[in-house]
Amino acid sequence: MERELDWLVGKLLEMPDAQRELQFPGYASRESLRSYLLALREQSPDAYRRLVDRMRTTGRPAPAPERWFPPRPDSVNALSEAALTDSTPIPDGTQSDPTHPDPTHSDPTHSDPIHSDPIHPDEARPETTRSKTAYSETAHSDTANGSATPRDNADALAPVPLVDIRAAAPQADAPTPPPLVDSPVPAPLTGTPAPASPGHAPEAASPVRASAPASPVRASAPAPSVHDPAPEALAQDHGSARPADHVDFRDATFHGQVVGVQYLSYPAVPGPATGQWGPVDEADPVWFGVRPTRLVPGLAEVPPYVPRDCDAELRDLLGRGGLVVVLGEPCAGKSYTAWHAVRSLAAEGYLLHAADPHDDLRRLPGELKDDPGKRVLWLDELSDHLGPGGLDRRLLQRFTGRGVVVLGTMSAGEYYRRRSGTGPGESVLALARTVELAREWSEAELERLAGHTDDPRAYPAYLWSGREGAASYFAIGHLLYDEWQRLGTQAEHPRGRLLVRAAVDLVRCGVTEAVPVELLLRAAACYPAHGAEREPFEAALTWATAPMFGISGLLVAGEKTGTWRAYGALVAEALRSGGLSPVPDDVWWTLLGDRAVDRPAVLDAARAALRARLDGGDIPVIMRFASLTEGAEREDWYRRAADLGHQPAALQLATLLLRRGDDGQAIPYLEVAARRGVAEAARQLAVIYEVRARYWWDRSRSHLPAPDTVEE
Repeated sequence: MERELDWLVGKLLEMPDAQRELQFPGYASRESLRSYLLALREQSPDAYRRLVDRMRTTGRPAPAPERWFPPRPDSVNALSEAALTDSTPIPDGTQSDPTHPDPTHSDPTHSDPIHSDPIHPDEARPETTRSKTAYSETAHSDTANGSATPRDNADALAPVPLVDIRAAAPQADAPTPPPLVDSPVPAPLTGTPAPASPGHAPEAASPVRASAPASPVRASAPAPSVHDPAPEALAQDHGSARPADHVDFRDATFHGQVVGVQYLSYPAVPGPATGQWGPVDEADPVWFGVRPTRLVPGLAEVPPYVPRDCDAELRDLLGRGGLVVVLGEPCAGKSYTAWHAVRSLAAEGYLLHAADPHDDLRRLPGELKDDPGKRVLWLDELSDHLGPGGLDRRLLQRFTGRGVVVLGTMSAGEYYRRRSGTGPGESVLALARTVELAREWSEAELERLAGHTDDPRAYPAYLWSGREGAASYFAIGHLLYDEWQRLGTQAEHPRGRLLVRAAVDLVRCGVTEAVPVELLLRAAACYPAHGAEREPFEAALTWATAPMFGISGLLVAGEKTGTWRAYGALVAEALRSGGLSPVPDDVWWTLLGDRAVDRPAVLDAARAALRARLDGGDIPVIMRFASLTEGAEREDWYRRAADLGHQPAALQLATLLLRRGDDGQAIPYLEVAARRGVAEAARQLAVIYEVRARYWWDRSRSHLPAPDTVEE
């Protein structure tokens, strides 16, 4: 056994650090891993054996449904007290209510009903299927109530805009109105977006209206000139140069309402300018149409590219020329796959041009008449380029004659519907060579994704992408989490938000499949309502399942009608955030009493999540586990509670012992209960002692001599 243990420790240490940290967080050294595995072998032999078998066959642990729950090295039998005493407000908008203490929490002073441990998502990977689960762990670290995500603080990070007040300032010869009350309140700002600069990609401009009242104000300093001040004067007044269109009115006097315009401008994404051709290896993936993923400091804004099964076929089609179309559902990875294929042409000197939607493409062949060479014309969302001035059969022939490969993307359903149509440009689709991407990734693609050990975002995507695919995981997982957590959702969809919370917690409880909506509703009822009664259940379910961002709802339908589960990327983001509170006890008991779930998996998860309270002597939890288990485990839970002085547990244990004929072990527990006034214990003792008395009395009589042999 020890040799096997040493072998297992060595195999786990051979795993990449990022993967091992996801599944065995905090166990970086040989000693800590060995301590954990010893505890696992003692506390859950079946889980330990499954881990050994999986490592022997695949070299990678299977995290779910039998997650390798990590007892911390410094405390195998007791978890961090933070899991029991933390009272930080929850981040998902529910407010603490001191009049309604948390019934699921062992700390009576704890006023927050929903807390969580930081969870690291894990997943089992059998040879052909994958399942996912995650369990509450030891300690937790809740964020403050209402804390902002990085995107919530985007405005605070934007550069300070300029304000133009020239158009609305009073004329120099205008009469001066009577003085008004001095006030430091700034003037309201109104405006409209500025036009984009010619020859460049348009910039996003957002006019912003200040929140100050519209009443005119008068400052206590002299008014500035309404004409452009000299930059030198501005530099002299405020210590640094200002642009020529900047008007500073911090020390100004105003005699009427002042209206200004400010623009929040964002630079265009890098890429070849419209109307120009650039080397294919200079194409930025975001400019190419790849959606950015969750921002992680030090990492690219797009996830690592993972070779798809169709890469070689697509590269071959590009070499043949003509029209090539990548088909697939939204967020199947079409743009990223096309980008990678185009980049592979860099060694051959290809140039690239990306047309904007509804551009007039007819001018391009003429521009290339005296400039031959290998080129790729990128038409993302080909449907936007099939109208007047767009691609048709004759124009495609002209492009082909100039050495231009036309590459586009399109949904498979629209492509097959329109290629037999008669609308403008639709007949050109019949000439296309296509490759089709499935949203759900193949096992080979997932294995390649798991091999990206240099990017910590890759392995969670491997674990949690599911049928929705890794591309959509990266594209919208963080957005769905933000939508679930935003303050507006708390106010508008309180019950829908609880439904999603219950679905996420079901995954933490070991439920990896979709569940009937009735079970989801019963689980959601285990949480504090916080206004959920205002929203009808039908409206809540409609909101939670409605597609967002054109891709998926927070809840997705299962294979069976009427069943739902949380979107895998949403679960991964929720677990990554570390802001989830512990699963309420009533949710555990609801699941363990329902036949629609994998009860052994849920029971394993419950043992792991509630280990700290079990080892800490939480009598109600121990007694609940005793009622949910059988055989030796049930006897062990009763023995724990009885040794802590719980009289009903002592009586139950004694009853189990008597049933198997072990009166000797039963009597001490019956005597303890009887002395404390448990009548049933006293009655059973009386029966035992009566049986024993009769036995010994009969034995004593059998040893008396017969009357005729008694000596005189």
